[in-house]
Amino acid sequence: SRRPDTRAIQRILYTQLRGFEVSESALRLSALTLYISAIELNGTQRPPRSLKFPHPLRNKVLFSFGEHEKVKRRGFVLGSLGPQVPAAFNNSFDVVVTNPPWTRLRPSAKDPKEKAEEKKHIAEMNRAFTALTRRVLSVRGLKIPRTYKNHDNNPDLPFLWRSTEWAKPGGVIAMALPGRIILKQGGSGKVARDAIMRGLAVTGILNGSDLEKTAVWPSMDLPFLLLFARNDKPGAGHRFHFASPVRENFLSSRGQFR
Repeated sequence: SRRPDTRAIQRILYTQLRGFEVSESALRLSALTLYISAIELNGTQRPPRSLKFPHPLRNKVLFSFGEHEKVKRRGFVLGSLGPQVPAAFNNSFDVVVTNPPWTRLRPSAKDPKEKAEEKKHIAEMNRAFTALTRRVLSVRGLKIPRTYKNHDNNPDLPFLWRSTEWAKPGGVIAMALPGRIILKQGGSGKVARDAIMRGLAVTGILNGSDLEKTAVWPSMDLPFLLLFARNDKPGAGHRFHFASPVRENFLSSRGQFR
């Protein structure tokens, strides 16, 4: 098989890929990685001028949805969960892949006044998370209790539900998520999991809870899972694959699992 030429690679890059971020450094690293990958894949690397890219990747392939530096404040920002993302991206993607932030929002300031401000900001963020989730579940025809709130100020599941708006009907959603989504057996954690199982056609879950603190995912000290789903509601009798690898020290020390 022939390697793709410059025209094919740039057509894929500019018309088929989109990335959202709040971090300027992450955007720059993504751009560099895409440029290098495009050059490495190119089957026609000479003359060198043929490798020139016709447009910058910013605002065509990679998009910043962080707050402007002048107005940036301490704490979590909604980024692509907020209204900055153009509605034109809705129902646009065949595949949505993401590793959203998992860390529960909580105040870190020691000064009482700053801590109170942080608590106020966190409450504002969680109201936005809850409103987003209710909106998506309502559109999908799911009856949810009026008391439903986003679980424990966690930002991860709102990204899952936001992804259902970006993906085409039947499109693939693949996400790295915290293991608590399947480990919590009661309360609001169970309500959140039930919503996933009723609102998405889950096709597979790899439960990595036994692989934390290993070289499989360096520096990952929490139970994790990989979730794969189709952007549809599950039909009657829907089934999915569930894999739960057991830690084997010889393999996990090499970043592998059976």
